[in-house]
Amino acid sequence: MQIFQDENLEAVELLERPWSGEKLLEVRTGKVRPVFGINVQCAIFKNVRPGPVTVNKLGCEGDQDATLHYHRWKEEIPQSAYLFVLGGFWENLVAKYANERNISIGDIVQIGTIIAPVTVPRQPRFKLNHRFQAKDIMSKRSQDLFRAGWLYPILKEGMVQAGDDMTLLERPNPEWTIAKVQHYLYHDMQNEKAMKQLVEVDELGAEARAIFANRLKKQHED
Repeated sequence: MQIFQDENLEAVELLERPWSGEKLLEVRTGKVRPVFGINVQCAIFKNVRPGPVTVNKLGCEGDQDATLHYHRWKEEIPQSAYLFVLGGFWENLVAKYANERNISIGDIVQIGTIIAPVTVPRQPRFKLNHRFQAKDIMSKRSQDLFRAGWLYPILKEGMVQAGDDMTLLERPNPEWTIAKVQHYLYHDMQNEKAMKQLVEVDELGAEARAIFANRLKKQHED
């Protein structure tokens, strides 16, 4: 997997340490509203929920729509350092150690009383550029450095709150970390061998598998 020249090797090794669980730091939710003075509405600003929050198939109650990264962002884009705070990437569940290099597609995680699988990397959005006042930088950079996050669909509904245990229950695809899948989504996009393997990963979200399948089809047509 590509390591970019400005990536600190020691920091990467820290991110790649095996993960099997930790305490949930925060739960955050937010409402859709106009933002950034442009013609767009989103729920990018998330507020801390101090008590138990119900989580169902649609997500966290009161919501619409990996913290080791924040210190790095502050160093890399110092002019926007004050904006890199927990929840800045509109995450609902905030943890310290879980990240794209040690979480894999298909991981099943229990958080509080909910159970959720990891299915697909999040796609960086242009709104990040506005959120962090770093025009044309943040969206691409979060993609290039594998810091876009991932999605948890809900298998078992329940409650979560700060301080709950996050526990890895199953890991069927340890070789397919979020970062590795992002690498083939955004960088090594013509790797036929990897794409053939990824379309067979049942736990990978249908949208991502369709992207790889379409690329394979196009290669064969060409």
